[in-house]
Amino acid sequence: MRSPFRLLRLIALLEGCSFLFLLGLAMPLKYAAGQSIAVSIVGPIHGLMVILFWITLVITARRVSMRTERIIEGFTSSLLPLGGFVFDRSLQRDELAWRFSSESHLPARGDSPADSANASNASQSANAGGR
Repeated sequence: MRSPFRLLRLIALLEGCSFLFLLGLAMPLKYAAGQSIAVSIVGPIHGLMVILFWITLVITARRVSMRTERIIEGFTSSLLPLGGFVFDRSLQRDELAWRFSSESHLPARGDSPADSANASNASQSANAGGR
């Protein structure tokens, strides 16, 4: 089963990288070297990444029934340098918990609905034959 967190985690990392690139390279080039071209390129890319992160956060939150506080943490993380990386790390834990809980609802390996139906039919036949 594919994790609903996969895309959100990827976009969180990309958003974090774009933010660091904007603050660590583009802004110093603009103010120290007078080269504003970097900001005019990286700024819109970062803005797009933030919007994609917010949209993906809302979609993922609805799919996994995320708590409101957790959604607010996600929105806040996109406003802070390194926030995307910290939020990704916490999403890793959420993803592991989600995988564990979804695996507990799956039939055991090798068990299929047909196998359990056949076993049920066999036990009913054995009970009826013994009467």
